Amino acid sequence: MKGSVPESLVNLIPSDVVEDLANLLGCSRESVLKAISASGVDQERAVAMLMAAAPTYVAVKGRFETRRRGDLQGVFCYVANGVTGDVLDLSFWVGSGGVPDSFDVSAGWEAVRSAIRSLPPSPDRGAYRQLEGILERMFPPTALNTLFKDPSTAGAKTQAFKEALSQAFKLDMLCSIEVERFHRIRLEMSPLGKPKEPQPEEPKAGGERPKITEITLHCKPQLDPVRGKSVGDLKVGDLIPVDLDDVSPVGRLISRFVARAGRRVEFPVEAIEPAKGGDAVVKLAVSEGITAVFKMSKDMKIRVAQEPVVAPKGGPGLPLVVLAAAIGLFVLVLMLVLRG
Repeated sequence: MKGSVPESLVNLIPSDVVEDLANLLGCSRESVLKAISASGVDQERAVAMLMAAAPTYVAVKGRFETRRRGDLQGVFCYVANGVTGDVLDLSFWVGSGGVPDSFDVSAGWEAVRSAIRSLPPSPDRGAYRQLEGILERMFPPTALNTLFKDPSTAGAKTQAFKEALSQAFKLDMLCSIEVERFHRIRLEMSPLGKPKEPQPEEPKAGGERPKITEITLHCKPQLDPVRGKSVGDLKVGDLIPVDLDDVSPVGRLISRFVARAGRRVEFPVEAIEPAKGGDAVVKLAVSEGITAVFKMSKDMKIRVAQEPVVAPKGGPGLPLVVLAAAIGLFVLVLMLVLRG
């Protein structure tokens, strides 16, 4: 790094930043430093610009399956802040025979995440919870930060993950993990990018109450291929037991709230809308301003409670009304606390 490159510049720029830019541009580290030196830009300003251009986020993508095909397989995708290790999103799936052979963890994290979320819900809730616990233990913020700083450690992490899976499921596993670092702009352009702030509505004449902010939660119905009801045959008012998305803080809190109230997590169908490819988007009425949504093939059979309710105008039974009102009040208080 000597010659035309000032020693002060070499010492000023973190080596990993130079390495990232060299890999991105397909040139040597020395070429990057020489270009900066020849540009005539103030060194401190150049360093600030380079730091802004360097990747600061990491995606950790993995796939595993048993040596004997069809026993068990799974996929996952972490998206995290590489510097702090804070998880921005976790998508995962585990079951038998649901992951297509073409699934490739070396693809971009956006494609991997989208593919995982498009897989049909797995009926194996026991395996789901086991994998969830393994992921939490194996990929804390410190582990994600280590993989961000040094992707070459993915080999050791893959071996440790394989051993944890084999011990938990008592099966011999094949496992692969890929690490992908990326820039903030790519995150903002993805579905995880921050949504635009909604414009406040103008107050209407006549003292009309302002509309409550809509909250949409993703959920997964429980498959029941024997006694279940086809998604295409669902009707408004059918009561659907679901698992709310654990990634959503609101969904996680509502699940705990409902459990403490001594009820199952189940909500009435509010609307059914057709989607591409013969699928259907089903909306469930959780409470005023809160909707749970899932998308599934119309041919899939899911569990439906024995006694459907009329939703939402006909008025469900008293316990469900009380629960819905309590959930609405609970979420309202939560939002006020967070805003305060």
